[in-house]
Amino acid sequence: MAGLPDLRPHAEKIARRLFGEPNKRLSKKSQLRFGTNGSLAVEIAGPKRGDWYDHENAIGGGPWELLTIKGGKANGAAVQWLQSELRIQIGPADRRHLRLPRRAG
Repeated sequence: MAGLPDLRPHAEKIARRLFGEPNKRLSKKSQLRFGTNGSLAVEIAGPKRGDWYDHENAIGGGPWELLTIKGGKANGAAVQWLQSELRIQIGPADRRHLRLPRRAG
């Protein structure tokens, strides 16, 4: 998301911490798949690193949306979670961009 710190380098750590162990049978070197049928795909390498797509719900985005939409970490909770769970520091200047859009529906 524009104006927010780039979390793409942390995509794998974020996904594993939020969703646990990926589906080993369906995951690849550059993409983790979560769920019995691997319906949640998270890109962890290559040019799409940080992108994700939930095939069951037809929704996707980047790392910030993964935290807020799939992880349920709205606005300030995402920052607190990143700091406490992954030790990623978000500065005060970055926080003013955290008015993330609400999920439709």
